[in-house]
Amino acid sequence: MAQLKILAGHAFGQLMPEVSFRQALEWKPDVVVAQGTSTDCGPAYIGAGINQQPKPNVKRAFAQLLSIATRFRIPFIWSVGTGGTDGSLEWALDIFREVCTENNHKLRIAGISGELQKDYLVKKIEESPQSFQRLVETERLPRGLSKEEVLRSSHVIAQMGPEPIIAALEKGVDGVITGRALDIGLYMALPLKLGFPKALAAHLGKTMECGSIPSVPAKPGSMPEGASFDVMLGVLNEDNFLVFPANPELKCTVTSVGSHAFYERVNPFKEENPGGYLDLAQVAYEQIDERTVKCSGAKWVDEPYSIKVEGAAVIGYRAICIAGLRDPAFIRQIDSIFAGAKIELRNLLPLNPEDYQVHFHAYGRDAVMGVTEPCRDQPSHEIGLVIDAVGKTQEIASTAASGARAVLMGKKYPGRLSTAGNLALLYSPSELELGPAYIFNIWHKMLLDNPLEPFRYKLLDSTSKAPWSNEKWRSF
Repeated sequence: MAQLKILAGHAFGQLMPEVSFRQALEWKPDVVVAQGTSTDCGPAYIGAGINQQPKPNVKRAFAQLLSIATRFRIPFIWSVGTGGTDGSLEWALDIFREVCTENNHKLRIAGISGELQKDYLVKKIEESPQSFQRLVETERLPRGLSKEEVLRSSHVIAQMGPEPIIAALEKGVDGVITGRALDIGLYMALPLKLGFPKALAAHLGKTMECGSIPSVPAKPGSMPEGASFDVMLGVLNEDNFLVFPANPELKCTVTSVGSHAFYERVNPFKEENPGGYLDLAQVAYEQIDERTVKCSGAKWVDEPYSIKVEGAAVIGYRAICIAGLRDPAFIRQIDSIFAGAKIELRNLLPLNPEDYQVHFHAYGRDAVMGVTEPCRDQPSHEIGLVIDAVGKTQEIASTAASGARAVLMGKKYPGRLSTAGNLALLYSPSELELGPAYIFNIWHKMLLDNPLEPFRYKLLDSTSKAPWSNEKWRSF
C-alpha cells in the first residue's frame, strides 16, 4: 500500500464533537486508532483495577468509532481500560459487545491482555534478575525488581509494543482491543504489517497518539468545542506523512506539530521505545496548507528489546477534607501554622504517629509544583486547602483528617482577629473517606527475547451467546 489514511480517535471517554465526526465520515479513513490506557491519572487505576471514564462515555466513544469502522469496513485498533488490568479490559469489552448488539454489528475481534501473571514475573526475576531495571532514578523504586515487590502489588501491567497487535491482526479479525499498550505502538501496528518504514510509522504514532493536541485554534482567540480531545487525521506515505485535525475550527502548524515532540519527554529528539529509539533530530516539518503539516526525516535506531512494566501497591487508606481560607494573616504565616498544627496533632490524637501521615496541599500557593514553584512567595487573597491523611486503616485515616481539620479550624496565630472558624469547609460531612491509597511500586523495564511472550489474547465473536469473560486467554 502506497498510502494509508489513519483516523486518531484519542482517548476512550473523551467525546468527539459532532462536527469532527461528520468530517471523519467524509474523509473515509483506512483504519481507526484510539488509545484509552494511561498512567497519567495515577496508580489507583492499576491498583484497584478500575476505569477512569464512566460507562456512558465509553459506550458513546465505542459507538462513534465503531460506526465509522463498520461503515467503511476498515480495521480498528484500540487500547481500553485506563490502567489496563484484565478486569478493566473485560469491563470495556462487555460495553463493546453491548454496542455491537444494539447496532447489529457482526464482528470478530481479538482482545489482548497486558496484565502479567505474578508467577510468570517471579520466574523471570529468578531466572534473569539483570533483565529488570527501574526507569526513574528515585529511592521510591528498587533499582532492580524483587519477588517481594511483585507479590506486594495489587496488579502488574506490561505495556505492549506493536508486535502483539500485528500478531492479532494476522488472525483475520475485524479489529483489536487491548489492555495497556504503548500509545504509538497502536499506530505503528498496521503500517508495519503493511511494510511502511518503522521510523515513519513511529513518528506518525508519536504525532497522532493524543489526537488533536498538536493543533491550535484556526482563529486566534477562539475556543473550539472539544478541541483538547478532538480527532486527528493522518496520511502515511512511503517517505512522509501529513497530519491535520478533523475539526475545521482547528489547524496544525509547524510549531504546534513540532512542539509535540517535547510532550512528556526530557529529550525532544529521542524517544525510547520497545526495540529501539525514535531519532527526531533531523526531522523536517513543512506547512502544506493552512491546516496541514508534512513530516519527514525521522530515523529508527535498534536497541535490545524491552517493555515497560508497571505495578501499584496499597500503602494504606485515605481520607481528605477540602476547605478554603482567606485571612491575610493566616496566609502570610501558612508554613508556620501548618508546622505547628502537625505538632499539635501528634500530641492530641490517640494514634501512633507511625500509623498515619497528614499533608496540607495549599492550592493558590504551591500545591501544584511544590518546592519547585517559582511564585511561592507571591501573596494570594485566597487558598484552597486539601487536608490529605493516609493511615494504616480507614478509621485511622479519617481520625487523622478530622483531627487536622479541627486543629486548623481553631488554631491561634499572630494577627488573628476572629475567635474561631479559620476554615470554610466545602462539604458536610467535612471528611471524605476515599478508601485504599496506592503508589507505583513497579516502574521498570523488562528485557525480552520475544516481544509476544508476556501477552495473551482471545478471539471474540459479537454474535456469540456465551459470555466473553468465559473465553480463556491464550499465549501467542
